[in-house]
Amino acid sequence: MFETIALAKVSTSAPHARQLGYLRDSDGVTMNRDRLITDAKTIALDRARTGYAPPAPQPIPVGGESVEAALQLGVHLAWRAGRITEHDVVIGRGLLAHLPRMLAGSARVAIIHPGALLTTADAVRDDLDAAGFDVTLVEIPEAEDAKTAEVAAFCWQVLGTAGFTRSDSVVGLGGGATTDLAGFVAATWLRGIRVVQIPTTLLGMVDAAVGGKTGINTAAGKNLVGSFWSPSGVLCDVNALATLPRNDLLAGMAEVVKIGFVADPTILDDVESDPFGATDTTGDLLTDLIRRAVQVKSDVVGADFRETSATSGDGQIGREVLNYGHTFGHAVERRERYRW
Repeated sequence: MFETIALAKVSTSAPHARQLGYLRDSDGVTMNRDRLITDAKTIALDRARTGYAPPAPQPIPVGGESVEAALQLGVHLAWRAGRITEHDVVIGRGLLAHLPRMLAGSARVAIIHPGALLTTADAVRDDLDAAGFDVTLVEIPEAEDAKTAEVAAFCWQVLGTAGFTRSDSVVGLGGGATTDLAGFVAATWLRGIRVVQIPTTLLGMVDAAVGGKTGINTAAGKNLVGSFWSPSGVLCDVNALATLPRNDLLAGMAEVVKIGFVADPTILDDVESDPFGATDTTGDLLTDLIRRAVQVKSDVVGADFRETSATSGDGQIGREVLNYGHTFGHAVERRERYRW
């Protein structure tokens, strides 16, 4: 019963478990706080009334195309604002070999991931272990349930117990909610440590994981607490989309089409001329659409990182334009308590 309503878990050592007062189970260490359990019961009852069904866990394929081919699809983003650093967005297939390079210099790495991606998180941990990193897996709730102050505080506690310093790193593995939370945790731990994002949904690849917006939800609204914190790198592994539910894939394609309307009509031409190819996770067209969408976001965010206007001084569109469609959608999400 406790496992069913747990809000977050972390795979760590037994001494750390005893120090934090967690319950030990076969899968790791589960957070044990009466108030959070009460909150989780409320969520469970709400879901029972609304007929909510959680997604079935699906491992993500981790093999595929060579590193060399993936590098050719890399999009280099340079945020031209203040002290924001440059980073690479690598788009392709079979990209795990890039991760150690993006984490170079870190001794410890925390992989923040939802439970449905535990198999994938284990594979990433094994690769990083082999490369000499000390890796902690931090399991969080699915979707918007992860974007709360309680879950963020749990992640901070894990980092503190594991001894994370300013030279260590966070990896966000999952959809947009996971990368939002992981980025926020990294931005606020010791006033900012490195974060590398591995988005596993199309929407995450073309929006949430790219651009440096991080945040959590509150009762007052969505994403009202957060920061602008650029990732050190982003790996968009198109293989991850093979297990994505069709509805989620189409939701991400809606964002791609929106970007086409905003700044790149070629995207609209490509989708209209081959709508089936545009959503074929095994083909080249979808990969190219992701690349084009990320390039548009790179150009916009590079000119207006902190979202100061709808247009920049030189007439280029500002970051506010990228909120096209989001503002209304966020209002619906808040009204539905982030369950719809």
